[in-house]
Amino acid sequence: MHLSPSDQCKIWRDFLATGTELNAHNIRRFVLKYISGEKKGIDQSELISVDYKNAVMAMLKEIALARQDGWQNTSRDACLFWLRVMKEKIVLRD
Repeated sequence: MHLSPSDQCKIWRDFLATGTELNAHNIRRFVLKYISGEKKGIDQSELISVDYKNAVMAMLKEIALARQDGWQNTSRDACLFWLRVMKEKIVLRD
């Protein structure tokens, strides 16, 4: 199947956004699913940008530090509050 340069770029960006290991097998599998119209069947939980993943990892590190100090500098309630705020922002419909 011939893909336009625009489609090729979009598929490549979508593949990279999944964070899946970069190898020929994974690329081929992704492209075949994509062009067969099964994109919705791809596990969207793997779709994460590098920046977002880094932010999540930083937050997990901060939570671990707060737990280690017994929630003295950052309270558990504060962490749970901000978790609710983030959840609301994610669920919010435009």
